Amino acid sequence: MALASNHDLYKHHFLPRPLDRLGDQSTQFYLMTTEGPTDYLFTSTLISDDNVWIMISNATESVLRLERTVDIWSEVSFGANIVSKDRGLAAATDPITGSIYIVNGGVKNGAKKLFTYNNALNQYKEIGQTVPMDSGFAGSWSVERERMYIHGGIQANVLQSVLYEFLPSNDAPLIQFVPTSGDAPTARQGHCMVSAYGGAKIIVFGGFGNGNTPLGDIYILESNSTKWVKGTDGGASAARAHTACAVTNDLLWPVVVPRME
Repeated sequence: MALASNHDLYKHHFLPRPLDRLGDQSTQFYLMTTEGPTDYLFTSTLISDDNVWIMISNATESVLRLERTVDIWSEVSFGANIVSKDRGLAAATDPITGSIYIVNGGVKNGAKKLFTYNNALNQYKEIGQTVPMDSGFAGSWSVERERMYIHGGIQANVLQSVLYEFLPSNDAPLIQFVPTSGDAPTARQGHCMVSAYGGAKIIVFGGFGNGNTPLGDIYILESNSTKWVKGTDGGASAARAHTACAVTNDLLWPVVVPRME
């Protein structure tokens, strides 16, 4: 289950949607968690057992943890100028090793780096890789391919449609460009990206293209061939940006966060 945050924090339960199209979004159900930190565009991911939600607080430069089974928040601070203050970054968890990777999530000697967080040891450190995008990119882990895919974002105020992959070798971890084929997503930022079927497919949904109008389209990356296939557009009513989505079995669940008075 993917979780989303804005100024209020929720656990989300959704009606299922087929992977390549969206349906009626009017009857989603939400349960509010214990009140958490106030921030927006959190970088976050679930650890391998899905019982702890890890997020980076850009405001406090710390790691926040929600223990979902007991609904309790905790905070780990690493001091100034270690955690990136940038918003709209991407994070993913390798469910086999439990390693959490935050792309451009840390700072070392003034330079952005890819950082990793070990929840069991409360360790957050730089591992020396980065992507050229400034923010707005999305990422997801593929168990089948044993790597993280990173897509889109903004670089020098220009939207991107490029796909990268992170290969977490112990000896020489690497982020590199991935050539693709097929009907690729247009340039965008603020979209969601989620793994399906153990990472055999990577789903991209929504985000902002040129202008401030959110997108409602779906693209599916076949990770073995790196070929893109376009799904059925959800249309204007389904369009979302800076949202979260999740996949269970054959179902894509995008988030519609209700207005709280």
